[in-house]
Amino acid sequence: MCQLVVAVVPDWSVIRTVLHVGCGTGVAMQLKKEGSRGRIVGLDHRKGTAVAALCTACLEGVQEYVTCREGDARRIPFADGHFDAVVSAVHLSSIGKTVSGSSATAV
Repeated sequence: MCQLVVAVVPDWSVIRTVLHVGCGTGVAMQLKKEGSRGRIVGLDHRKGTAVAALCTACLEGVQEYVTCREGDARRIPFADGHFDAVVSAVHLSSIGKTVSGSSATAV
């Protein structure tokens, strides 16, 4: 799945800021390895998962370029135009589907 996310942008070297919605435990770190010179902000609805993504960044040696935070993809806490690219491997595909007895909806 990570390769599909990375392949969406043909030249990561021109990207300054990336929002990774549903960052999980660190797929966004692969973006740094693909040549992105900018910052990656991971957003996940579980605080523990966002913390795990930061740990992965440390292990991969890219912690200075990565920030992760807890947040809701339906109400992204950033202004329009803040990011050069927004990626999501799996998270957005679950919007509107029933997961664990509740349903997420796209807005």
